[in-house]
Amino acid sequence: MKKPVPMGSGSKGGPVPPGAPQQVKLTVDLPHCNDLKCTECGGVFFVHLTRYKIVSAIQSPIGKEQLVQVDVIKCDLCGGIQYNESVDGPKKDEKNTNKKG
Repeated sequence: MKKPVPMGSGSKGGPVPPGAPQQVKLTVDLPHCNDLKCTECGGVFFVHLTRYKIVSAIQSPIGKEQLVQVDVIKCDLCGGIQYNESVDGPKKDEKNTNKKG
């Protein structure tokens, strides 16, 4: 008889090493959650995009230039990019040149 897999076990069914992050299952009532709205037009539908940053060898923890993938979202209505200030810094007063139309 197979033993049940304990909560917090690894993805392959083995135990999670001490100090390793554990997945937490959340039960969320989505109809009661607020929609993310575009800061430019108020739209609520977005397209997932990927942006790449080049980390110089000086800043890199391994001492070599690295390519870092950053997930961003673009408003499907107006094309406005929703900025993440922790990655991009404060939003600049510049127009998005990749808008539709």
